[in-house]
Amino acid sequence: MAITAVQRAPEEEEWLERCSTGRMVAPTRMARHGSILTSAGKLNLRNATYARDENPLDPLCTCSTCTRWSRGYLRHLLGVHEPTAWRLLSIHNLRFMLDLMDAAGQAIRTGRLGELRRAVAECWSP
Repeated sequence: MAITAVQRAPEEEEWLERCSTGRMVAPTRMARHGSILTSAGKLNLRNATYARDENPLDPLCTCSTCTRWSRGYLRHLLGVHEPTAWRLLSIHNLRFMLDLMDAAGQAIRTGRLGELRRAVAECWSP
């Protein structure tokens, strides 16, 4: 079986480089500071509005953190500096990034990377 190179536009190469797995340190660093990556944008879990929030970090996420613990509980763990919080939030953020990379790969294979970029930018723009 022959492997052929995929021709990509320069903007696709740039976007993929910024999202490469070599940059996976960012999601864990963000998690340690209470910044959570979600399908609706970034969520700052240290914000007091999440103190009694019973919702998962991201309702669309199926990671072990989102299926078991609420925003309020995870916020509490962060507040008391429980190391488990950093681990659970890192699991979520890494899962989010891996799912995004899977979506990027699928978008590249189907020629829809531009659509994915627009959707992500729309969700994540300030």
